[in-house]
Amino acid sequence: MKITPPFTLTPRSLPGIQVDGVWLSVDYSCEQPSGHTRYVFYIDYNGKEFSTTGTAPNGRGLQKGLETLLNYLGDFEIATRYYNATRTKSEGYGLFPEALGRWSIENGMKIYELECQLIEKVFIEE
Repeated sequence: MKITPPFTLTPRSLPGIQVDGVWLSVDYSCEQPSGHTRYVFYIDYNGKEFSTTGTAPNGRGLQKGLETLLNYLGDFEIATRYYNATRTKSEGYGLFPEALGRWSIENGMKIYELECQLIEKVFIEE
C-alpha cells in the first residue's frame, strides 16, 4: 500500500490522518453488502477509542472509506452546531461521541478540505 501525505499510516497500522491530535483510521469490514463496501472507522482521541461502521458504493477502496468517514464527521459537525444553537438533536448528532462535538466544530474546515482532497486526487493506492 502506498499512502501520500497528508494521509499516513496511523498507530493502528491503517490508512488515515491525524487532525488536531485525533487519529482517524479506516479498514474494511468483514461484512460486505451487495454493491457496496462496508468499512470500519476508528477514532482515537484523548486516550479513548471509538469505532463504527459505514458503507459506500463499491470503488476506490480504503480512500473512499476515509472520504466517507470525513463526510460523516462533517455531518456530525453541522448537527453539533445545530444542537448547540437549538438544543434539538438532529439526525447526524448521534453519529459520534458527544466528546468529539467541540473538536468537530473547531476542525470542521480542515475536515472539509481533507474530504475535498480525497475526492480530487488519489492518496491511497492499494
